[in-house]
Amino acid sequence: MHHALEDGLVTGPAVSVVIPAYNRVELLRHTLRSALRAAEHTEAEIIVVDDGSTTPIEEQLRSEFSDPRLRFLRQHNQGSIVARCLGLMHARGRYVLFLDSDDLIAPEKLIRHVELMDREGVEISYSDSCSISVSENDTDFGAKPIKLHKPRPGITHPSDFALRVQVTPHCPVYRRDYITAALITGPAVPPRRFYDAVGDNWIYFNIILRPARIAYIPEPLAIVVNHEADRYTARWEKLSMASQLLVTDFARACPRTPETHSIRQMLYINVLAALSMLPTGFPGPSVDDMLGLIDTLPQPPLQKAREMGGQKFALLVRFLGFKRAALIRRRMTRPRYEAIRTLSSEELNSLLTGYTENLGTWQEAPTQRRRRAKAGLATR
Repeated sequence: MHHALEDGLVTGPAVSVVIPAYNRVELLRHTLRSALRAAEHTEAEIIVVDDGSTTPIEEQLRSEFSDPRLRFLRQHNQGSIVARCLGLMHARGRYVLFLDSDDLIAPEKLIRHVELMDREGVEISYSDSCSISVSENDTDFGAKPIKLHKPRPGITHPSDFALRVQVTPHCPVYRRDYITAALITGPAVPPRRFYDAVGDNWIYFNIILRPARIAYIPEPLAIVVNHEADRYTARWEKLSMASQLLVTDFARACPRTPETHSIRQMLYINVLAALSMLPTGFPGPSVDDMLGLIDTLPQPPLQKAREMGGQKFALLVRFLGFKRAALIRRRMTRPRYEAIRTLSSEELNSLLTGYTENLGTWQEAPTQRRRRAKAGLATR
């Protein structure tokens, strides 16, 4: 089944599935079986990018997975973002789906997206999602009960993926030329190893400034696997600091024009929400840096306060402003850091050092200005 472009030339596969992986072979087996089942319904290729696993993944899996639709690439350990980009550069499909090495997809996911995107000519399509919970000894993931996630209709602009809705990362499928331009040719936020904890959001932030037509498939075709293996989501400090650096770098890159005003207002709301969720007593520069970043962004309308935190928060904002209201809510509602920490002192110091080194000099000036202007307001 070959498809033709508008000029009549025959293309390669309809869709490329790109899977960065590092060591986690047991879960990857399930991901590959899921992707290969979905590939039975349309022309697809599956690209596994081994990010320098201790034992090469191809050596471990090639005898078990000899399917010609499956390709293995290998790089020195550089992180999941670089691995994902390498897979994208080798992709031949019209469309691209990114999976992590513990993701599953419904058998009909690929064909649903391909048919819709061919018909509508959109740059992005996305589906709903669901989840399953598994234990270390489970072998048949297909027999596990499925929990449906809340539907996510109404995404009309690429900024919604990063700043408003943030769908499950393997819900979207992208037209390859569109996502290649966003991530490889001219990313607004070039890759950093430090972003790996929020690598999926790195994709979303790089499409914010790129117009796209978007279509929605109201079916739970992306499956999240809740498991006991180590993952970034179990280390919220890494997620928080990586997200903060990513948002800071995007704010630096985002042009200050009338066209981006609403995007920068949404960024203000997101940073303020992240500030409100940070536990009290969290070490390092996070609070001051967040406040410094907020100072560079346009304030949203006051009516947004109710959407952000309800009537009581809106009242605080009316009398104290967004920033002071967020700091008060944080002090009143958030626990001390020691009560919810997940990192050892050594791990935390390494994380904070990496954050500071990656932040560079751009944020130092606004942070220092913010600290001088605090006028006695204790933010920690």
